[in-house]
Amino acid sequence: DLGLDMTLQKVLDAVEDEILIIDSDYRIRFANSALRSRLQEKAEALIGGFCYEVLYDRHTPCDAPLWECSLKKVLESGSTTTVIHHHGVLGAERYLKVTTYPLQDTYGNIMAAVELRRDVSAERELEIQLLRRHHQLLVLSRVSSAVSGLRDLDTILVVALDNVLEVINGVAGSILLLDEKTETLYY
Repeated sequence: DLGLDMTLQKVLDAVEDEILIIDSDYRIRFANSALRSRLQEKAEALIGGFCYEVLYDRHTPCDAPLWECSLKKVLESGSTTTVIHHHGVLGAERYLKVTTYPLQDTYGNIMAAVELRRDVSAERELEIQLLRRHHQLLVLSRVSSAVSGLRDLDTILVVALDNVLEVINGVAGSILLLDEKTETLYY
């Protein structure tokens, strides 16, 4: 029904995530307005184009280690799959969470897939910052535990340095002290 198709198009265009349908030959059969507006100049080549050409400027389907092809995974497994694609664009890191759902014909054969693409860059950056902070706190905690009860500055510094090197998997390091009178550094 033409009215239903137009209503479905409007519903999918209202979604802020990118939605597309890709057939088993890697050709894009549908794209919502979120994807069309992001691709702007490539929007005309979108429908009927190969997903790997239009979306990733590649000549062959995506493959590890750079990006896993979620369509290939769905075609092989027959089940929903999720992958994260990393894009470094002009120094800006961008991460896309790509969830792909199989579309089956009446015989159960997978003929196409629906791909839901969401930008998760902010969440990924927050995760990286939290891991960095956790690592820093771990180092401070280990150093604090190692030096508690020690009184000799040289011993404290050696134990602290050894623990920091162990936590960061370092092989060499030094601690320089400032002589306030001469304003020089020494070991």
